[in-house]
Amino acid sequence: MILFLQRKRVLNRLKKINNPYELVGSKGGRAMKPEKEEMEWIKGMKKRIEEEMSKKEIDTILYWKGEMEKFLAKRPESLATFQIELQNFLQRMQNRIKVLKNALQK
Repeated sequence: MILFLQRKRVLNRLKKINNPYELVGSKGGRAMKPEKEEMEWIKGMKKRIEEEMSKKEIDTILYWKGEMEKFLAKRPESLATFQIELQNFLQRMQNRIKVLKNALQK
């Protein structure tokens, strides 16, 4: 979820860059037109960031999928044991979210 929100923030920032006149600055109150090279660089950076965010999101989903598979493979003895294991799993996820949020704020 955090990666999704982080990705959304980055993409929103990049959408603001779509107006190239804001990037280059202004001269005499009028915006200057960016050069073709700058626009290509912006598009390339935007594409790389989107690819990197997608890769990180895939890695995160694969990690938690693996953890869930381990959880299901344990075959708890009773419903109570299953509930406790599920609560532990959810607590691990919540702890990880807190760590990532704190890392983003620094």
